Amino acid sequence: TTDIYKVYLSSLFLAYLFQFQNPTLLSSPLLSLLIGSVLARYFQQKMKMGPLVARVMKLFLHFHLVFTTGITFSYLVKKLIPVSEDDFILKFLEVKFGLNRTTDFVTNFLLCQESFQRPGQDLFLRLTQASVLPFYFLVLTVCLLSTLQTIYRRLSGQPMKTNLRLEDGRVGEQPEVIYHVFHTLLFGGLTLLFDGMKYLWTPYVCMFTAFGVCSPDLWMTVFKWLKLKSIHPVVLSLILSTAVPTIIGFSLWREYCPRVLVELSDLQDFYDPDTVELISWIG
Repeated sequence: TTDIYKVYLSSLFLAYLFQFQNPTLLSSPLLSLLIGSVLARYFQQKMKMGPLVARVMKLFLHFHLVFTTGITFSYLVKKLIPVSEDDFILKFLEVKFGLNRTTDFVTNFLLCQESFQRPGQDLFLRLTQASVLPFYFLVLTVCLLSTLQTIYRRLSGQPMKTNLRLEDGRVGEQPEVIYHVFHTLLFGGLTLLFDGMKYLWTPYVCMFTAFGVCSPDLWMTVFKWLKLKSIHPVVLSLILSTAVPTIIGFSLWREYCPRVLVELSDLQDFYDPDTVELISWIG
């Protein structure tokens, strides 16, 4: 955690230097939250002690201290240092969610753009037809439930395994899985609000789904929950992590490959004698 704080502070310091000592960065939300987090960690040095209820209360108190300290620091900086406030994004979001009205031309113009509208059903229909969305919800459900189990174990004081094995069936204890679960939830929430976010969310969905169906850890986690004993779960998870992607790839190839070949065969070269003569003359 200390190394992450150093990276964030170094990035802010370099941005402050390269942007000609821009005072707006001193009141940035990142710097405010960093200071609030450091102070909260200093005052709460025994968060991992006590029963489950006490740990949950300490966690909520930690978030309260972080955001309260961050907002207070940002307010004091804006009062002590002349900072040019630019609340255009805040006003835009207020109008977007119907909390306010404005006559500003730029704000109303952006709200009329397709990228800031809610996505249509065509996006989810095409993802479903391509067999991406059903497997995405399956992978997301398994990883999210396993992540919640991991959070519960941490709050309950259960010891965490440092060297995870395939037989453990705990895909949610992998740090990268936890990060991508909350990241894809954030992207998905933004996509439901802004159509333009689909260009970030759709590749992320494909990547996350491919990881899940190809991961023996995910299938092993499912078999652990089902308490499968008739077939060896490790062998079955290895088989499914190879067979399921192969079946999906073959079905997609069978459905889309003929269509792509037909579209390519319909393409014809456009021959314009004048253009060819001009290119030959230039050459």
